[in-house]
Amino acid sequence: MKSSKSNKLLSISQVSRIFGIHKDTLRNWEERGIISPLRVGPRKDRKYRPEDIEKIANDKSIVKELDAELDGEAKKMNLSELKQFLWKSADILRGKVDGADYKKYIFGLLFYKRISDVWDEEYKKILGEFGDEALARADYNHRFQVPTDCRWEVIQKQAEGIGQKLNEIFDKLTNANSPKLDKIFDDLDFGNKDKFPNETLQKLINHFSTYPFGDNYISSDLLGDAYEYLIEQFAAGAGKKGGEFYTPREVERVIVQILKPQEKDHIYDMTVGSGGFLLEAYHYLRDLAGEKKARSLYLYGQEINLGTFAIAKINMFLHGLDSADIRRGDTLADPQFLNPDGSLQTFDICVANPPYSIKEYEHEKFKSDRHGRISGYEAPPAKNADFAFILHMIKSMNES
Repeated sequence: MKSSKSNKLLSISQVSRIFGIHKDTLRNWEERGIISPLRVGPRKDRKYRPEDIEKIANDKSIVKELDAELDGEAKKMNLSELKQFLWKSADILRGKVDGADYKKYIFGLLFYKRISDVWDEEYKKILGEFGDEALARADYNHRFQVPTDCRWEVIQKQAEGIGQKLNEIFDKLTNANSPKLDKIFDDLDFGNKDKFPNETLQKLINHFSTYPFGDNYISSDLLGDAYEYLIEQFAAGAGKKGGEFYTPREVERVIVQILKPQEKDHIYDMTVGSGGFLLEAYHYLRDLAGEKKARSLYLYGQEINLGTFAIAKINMFLHGLDSADIRRGDTLADPQFLNPDGSLQTFDICVANPPYSIKEYEHEKFKSDRHGRISGYEAPPAKNADFAFILHMIKSMNES
């Protein structure tokens, strides 16, 4: 624990760094009378006297309490533990649901738990700071809207009809967050009692209830990494079919390193799958130039499969990349990124791992393409879509 010698007033961020604790802990100390910050400026920002911080740092009882809190923080899951925990949730469904399907149910529940726990944290933070119930519930203070009857505690207390209740909750969450969460839960149906007996869902809910999944306990980076681990494991278990939604991270990393994304680049994946290429571009720039520049990237993707589309969207949300524009649809038959005149939007970087050697696609529609994709080229063959994907990518690239 560092001490402060300056006479200059300290911000809440500075004091949290001095003690190595979360800002919420300082607010809690304030409520308990341990520390009394000044309120400065029109926003009434908290400012702390250096002598008060020095006094607390030398108070053995406070130091002892701080050590206990840090011990509690040490009990949070690390990446390895989180991976094991999430994989165990898959074990609960394995064998009861088709292997190609159960991943989407795990991902859906994980995302639901995350946004519900984050909402609770946001609510408690605002309520503790301002003491205003209406303000704490206000939509603009929450990243996602979680209605009262959709909180995780509601499904946790549900004794019967859990599957149907989950379906109802997902519908309400979609409506409360439209268009942000449109189609995210559409491919999920927990109402089939043969697939999802009540006792199985109870085990699954109890398992996810073991740990809090809010930002204070699991960072976006940590949860995002664990989510990608799950995707990788599910892909490995699916064999060849895993390639429909997953490209090995090593392959993505090499390709992105060759492409060298730069600040404010517009990056497009026409067959986005689980979103791995887009995330790798973000990680590449973050590691090279920092978080701020990495978040300046504009990320776009299209995916034909509804379940895989949902996986990609959730992947972006869990990494905190809410602005990523992921759309559902058939890239060859119904491209989603168009200019007002019907031509394809163009991007600084186009990257993809399309499904190779597809024999069945809407060849006639593509041959008479109104988006300019075959302008200057011969039409692709009827029984192989590879060249059609190549043409789409060529026409999606900026000329410069």
